[in-house]
Amino acid sequence: MIRLCLPKEPYWLDLPFGVRLHVRPLTTATYEAARIKGWRKARAIAREFADLKAVGGDVSGLPDLRDDDAVAGFSQLLFAQALARAAILDWEARSSSRQ
Repeated sequence: MIRLCLPKEPYWLDLPFGVRLHVRPLTTATYEAARIKGWRKARAIAREFADLKAVGGDVSGLPDLRDDDAVAGFSQLLFAQALARAAILDWEARSSSRQ
């Protein structure tokens, strides 16, 4: 039997280059909410791109999401951002300045 020891309280996560994140434990609800938020935002931006392009608007600042695979990939980026916003409580970084 596999036993998972998942934290129940926020904890520090050490990353490379002296960066530390204080994160809350991930729940299924938080994960799914972030995933759906990423997908909805990607679809909304894809519709906005299509609407602007149809009327001759400037779409240079928007990702080209005419392809379903591009929308899926972009939704993954937005998912990661939403997950970070939901989970990260604080962060620390060591100064790497050299004189």
